[in-house]
Amino acid sequence: MLRTGREAGRTKGVEDETLDAIKDHNEIRDAVAAVAGHDVGSKDWFEAVAAANKANGDHMAEEEREGLTDFRRLAPLALRHELAVAFIAYETKHVDGVRPVDKDPQKWVDRHG
Repeated sequence: MLRTGREAGRTKGVEDETLDAIKDHNEIRDAVAAVAGHDVGSKDWFEAVAAANKANGDHMAEEEREGLTDFRRLAPLALRHELAVAFIAYETKHVDGVRPVDKDPQKWVDRHG
């Protein structure tokens, strides 16, 4: 999304959206991890599950309104296909999961910009 937005001339907007998305992903990972600290079915567990659900739901709603809408409109079919194949390869390679690690949003944008 960062690359496609920049290619469309939306440098500042897509950087802000990317920074926000990385921050959201960090918050979602942290909220999901917090669930494990509670006994399943306890009041605290349900509250932690609800917090993770809210963090994810807020992020997904934002993605649908902003970045993904632009991506669908601006990304050429070949890029969409390339990303789909790369995603399937990544999922296949990491079928047993990946270690969740928070990222520094600005460092990520600087490194991939």
